[in-house]
Amino acid sequence: MAAYSPTTDIRRKDLDHASFEGTVLNDEQKKEPSFSYIRSYILPYSRSRRWERVVRLLEYFCKGADVSLDHFVTYQLPGQSDQHQATAWVSDRNEINQSSSAPSNFERVLSAPELYKVLQQKVCGMAFSPNRDLEPANNTAICRALRIYINHANGLCILGLIKTAPLWQAQGFRELLSYYVLTPKPRIRVYQSSWWNGCFIMHFNIPFHAISNSDRKDTRTIRDKGELRHRFDLSFLDPSNSTDVRTGDRPGSIGPAFLHQVTCSFMLTGRSESDWTAVCLNEDSFDDQQKLNTDDELETDGLGPDGEVDPILDEPSLNGVHLPRPYGLAFLANQFVTVVEHQWDIEHQFGESLERNSPDSVGELPGQLSAKDIKQWTRQSVNRLEMVRNSISILVGELDRFLELQVIFGQDDIPRGPLFQSLVDDGLAMKSLKSLRESRTDLEGVERALEQLQVRFERIQSELGTAKRIMPRNQLLRRRPNRKVAHSREIKACASIIRLCVFWALGSGLCPSVYFQSDNHLSPHFIAVMATCTVNGLQDLLGKAGLDTPVPDFPGSDIVHNPQDIFRAYLADTLQKLVEVDKAVAYDAIQPSNMTGMGDLVIVSPRLRLKDIKPKDLVSDLAHRLPRSPPFACPIPDGIHLRVLSSPNTLSRLLLPYVHDRGSSYGYDASVGLVDADKAEGPRKKVIVEFSSPNMASEFQVSHLRSALIGAYVANIHAGMGWDVVKMNYLGDWGKQIGLLAAGWQRFGSEEEFQKAPLQHLLQVNHKIEELFKPEQEECKTAKAEGKDATEIESRGLYAERDVFFKKMEDKDPEAIALWQRFRDATVEDYKTSYARLGIQFDEYSGESQVSAESIQEIEAALKEKGVYEEHEGAWRIDFANHDAKGLSTAVVRYRNGTTSYLLRDLAAVLDRYKAHSFDKMIYVVAMEQEMHFHRVTKTLELIGRKDLAEKIQHVPFAKITGLLDQFKHAQLLSDYIDGCRSVMQAGMPEDAEDPVFVTKTDQSLESVGLSGLFIQDLNHKRTTSYACDAKIMTAFEGETGAAIQNCYARLLTTLDGKTDDIDYGSLDYSQLETEDYSEVLRIMAQFPDTTYASFKTLEPTAVIIYLGRLVDQVMVTLDDDDEQDWTDREGAMKARMALYENARQVLENGLRMLGLSPWSG
Repeated sequence: MAAYSPTTDIRRKDLDHASFEGTVLNDEQKKEPSFSYIRSYILPYSRSRRWERVVRLLEYFCKGADVSLDHFVTYQLPGQSDQHQATAWVSDRNEINQSSSAPSNFERVLSAPELYKVLQQKVCGMAFSPNRDLEPANNTAICRALRIYINHANGLCILGLIKTAPLWQAQGFRELLSYYVLTPKPRIRVYQSSWWNGCFIMHFNIPFHAISNSDRKDTRTIRDKGELRHRFDLSFLDPSNSTDVRTGDRPGSIGPAFLHQVTCSFMLTGRSESDWTAVCLNEDSFDDQQKLNTDDELETDGLGPDGEVDPILDEPSLNGVHLPRPYGLAFLANQFVTVVEHQWDIEHQFGESLERNSPDSVGELPGQLSAKDIKQWTRQSVNRLEMVRNSISILVGELDRFLELQVIFGQDDIPRGPLFQSLVDDGLAMKSLKSLRESRTDLEGVERALEQLQVRFERIQSELGTAKRIMPRNQLLRRRPNRKVAHSREIKACASIIRLCVFWALGSGLCPSVYFQSDNHLSPHFIAVMATCTVNGLQDLLGKAGLDTPVPDFPGSDIVHNPQDIFRAYLADTLQKLVEVDKAVAYDAIQPSNMTGMGDLVIVSPRLRLKDIKPKDLVSDLAHRLPRSPPFACPIPDGIHLRVLSSPNTLSRLLLPYVHDRGSSYGYDASVGLVDADKAEGPRKKVIVEFSSPNMASEFQVSHLRSALIGAYVANIHAGMGWDVVKMNYLGDWGKQIGLLAAGWQRFGSEEEFQKAPLQHLLQVNHKIEELFKPEQEECKTAKAEGKDATEIESRGLYAERDVFFKKMEDKDPEAIALWQRFRDATVEDYKTSYARLGIQFDEYSGESQVSAESIQEIEAALKEKGVYEEHEGAWRIDFANHDAKGLSTAVVRYRNGTTSYLLRDLAAVLDRYKAHSFDKMIYVVAMEQEMHFHRVTKTLELIGRKDLAEKIQHVPFAKITGLLDQFKHAQLLSDYIDGCRSVMQAGMPEDAEDPVFVTKTDQSLESVGLSGLFIQDLNHKRTTSYACDAKIMTAFEGETGAAIQNCYARLLTTLDGKTDDIDYGSLDYSQLETEDYSEVLRIMAQFPDTTYASFKTLEPTAVIIYLGRLVDQVMVTLDDDDEQDWTDREGAMKARMALYENARQVLENGLRMLGLSPWSG
């Protein structure tokens, strides 16, 4: 049967009829074998694969429901069980004239079949009379508001709603049911429907996670995805699971906990503010206190008229019925408050687990945790926290879009959105909108708290990677030696290795005796160092270190740029011979480890593709058969993984010369940027990186600051990878805003003030003229909102002055250009000085003004030739909907007064840049809000036949900084932000710190460390993640912070002062570096190229910062150890240590410079 659609010939009385199954469908239609209420009502006229899937899922979800509804009998549905019974509440409270009969209120909780009967026989029949012309007596307004609340909706409920809903509500129900059943994706929309005569729709789909102590599995099922909502057992949060044998108590136990996927869906639709329906599909079955309980009566304590309580708003009904939009906003605000509470519950549960089981309290429990317990606890905790954080981030993004694109708050906090302007005087609506903004901030706060927990779990993963018995936390984080223990450091290192093998392998019979490779076959003191930057030089060095040469050759291996690939090649060669697989398969089965102490390389057994042996059995077999000889130590079985550690005596002999020879290029692979990778001296690929790009004579926005931080990193990492980089600052130096500035200069400009402080004075002028311009702008907005023509308003006053001056600029009028050039020159000079303080030097200060007329003509000619250009009311535009890009809407290219648009100038700039640079890639580091603009740019280039250029363009988006430090809130210039960083650092510098601080308190030092705090805090967030600046993080000297990294660098400089000049890598006593802490420093240093390459592929700097944090932690621990030892008459050991620290310093410097930071220098 065909679905109903806007083109179907439906009589007016059918359109208004209360139920879909009423008069619209005749008996003959219902008897058709293919007839389906769901397909007929839900499937839109314009079909798609998505809607076909929605219908298919709903039909399965409601399978058998028609029998139960028709005969009012119990029927077991795919989505129904005794454990979760659907319950419902209905109110058709109407405001009608006094002579009419009183409204029906159903205070009893309804079952699913009862809900259908109520909707079918009573509520629908009363609340929606077919007579649309009914006028009330005594001038009393008629308000017909139907509210339906369903908890844990099953197929009976869904089908009942469909059968009893009017056709004009079809679009609203499609949105409600498709999002509720198909996917837990957030959606917050208020819009006018195009369905038949049109109606307004508020649709909110709010998925989130909630925690409870009840193991209540959702037994509702969807055919192709199993259970409708998942729940996750959090028993891993209580790894100790210690029980008192005498009492059976578990004093350290948190108790059972389960994480539930939850979705709350709400739809409100109506054709007027006096005729609407609201439906809420909620899920609180996981909660011990549910809004509706079967066989309970709704509370009737007199709090509302007739004692009615509205479970949708979770409060007593007020006198009368709310207007629909305020009602819907009140629901949304309440729901977000609930979501925030549940997220804090999750944070509390994970935080309590961390406090109870982290190393400082494990020792107090009756039992002891093994390395395996800790590994499972931290891994699962990180996975679940990541899942919850991702859910919160997506939900916040959807709320942002709603507030920014639909509500649109003005500077006076008054909503400007078309559907929200009229709510200014509605107290409930404004209260709800304010609450939504607060909830958004709260959600970011809990997301940050969860992120901090995740970081702590990951740090424990890293620190407890070795399988030693758990240490107290202060030893875990600092790893200082216990002064009460008399054993030497060497004995403790041996004990650590023994425990490692015992914990991981002894239980399975592996490594029954620990094998230590003897150093007798080596010549540890006098290994001749060759130039390791060539394959031949590396071969010589490895041969001297006792390894077979040449290094086995494998596709994808790059031993010249990545020392890990040397070890990987040797391991792959051994592995291939043991299991007899293809070379590529063996090499691909070996992955680098991302956890300190958990092996340097990991053999992932399923990747070997062996069919006749189980992965775990294969791991066990390989653990026995892998040779215990250089360059590897005893392997560690770990489920389907076999973790392999590099031998300490090989590691130091290889890595220190390797890093030293490469110096500032270590970590990079310059061949990546070659046009031909086989021609080392050949031409390099060119990339233009456009970033920061502030507007002329306007405040330097925080978005320009974040673009500068991210853009510097993007440019630096490309340069390190061998690309020819052009760093470009594309100033907003053209357009109507310059015309407005000129009008301001005529009124408020002062040559004397301009000479003193040009940029500050231009800002003052700009502020004054913008204030003067506001009344005209408001007049124009009001006219457009009322549907009036604003042309006359825009042809007079400041509008006219602005447009006339800009037209003169475009016509190259000498006086206009001369004034503009003065403004631009002053802006560029000021920015050059400020960017230099950030460590950024641009190759070009380009701008919209630099776009050539020839390229503009070339773009417009191509648009006309390809039939893309359309004239509309005197302007030229592109309607992307006519070119298979509906989502890009319509864009003006040239305005009706003849001036060019931002889109046209950007398109022409692409041609200009390609003519000047012949770039291979052009990267725009611009805020996420500009995403549609860059899609338009690339799509337009494709439409005019320049797909070759479109494919070279990459938009690197970033989210907002949502909260600023007090020192930044009044910043207007870039220099203000830099001064603010210095002030923050000065205020946060510890006076009497427990640990020594090695950076000094000079102005230069404070500015350097303060800027590092800003850079690292920003870059340590994913680009598309919003965050708030935190002074405590900026100034902290522990953790992954700029202050901690620079403090470590300063300490290394102090340690190395005057002790590196006579280091000879050919004669070092490398045996002095084979203890545990030194080996850990070396292992982390070896991972830098892998980290850099991974960061380059994603252009996410977070991985680099995490890496630097690990290196800093280990270096500080090792230096603490060294400070407590007597180095008198130990010249060989001293030189070896200085070589290690000098190369660690080099790696830190390389990482800092990649991120755009200058290493601390005093």
